[in-house]
Amino acid sequence: MIFLADKAESVSVAWQAPKKLVVSYKEARIFKFTNFWSSKELDNFQYIVSVVEVQRD
Repeated sequence: MIFLADKAESVSVAWQAPKKLVVSYKEARIFKFTNFWSSKELDNFQYIVSVVEVQRD
């Protein structure tokens, strides 16, 4: 997974389920995001990676 950003505020990365990873943020300039990777040890297509903008106060 690649997540490239600057001016990021309140960024967090957490597993929401055994195979679901969520990157959340309040504000950011995202230059690049990809959720593709390759691994011999893992069944790559069974995982979900998502980026979510959190509502501002």
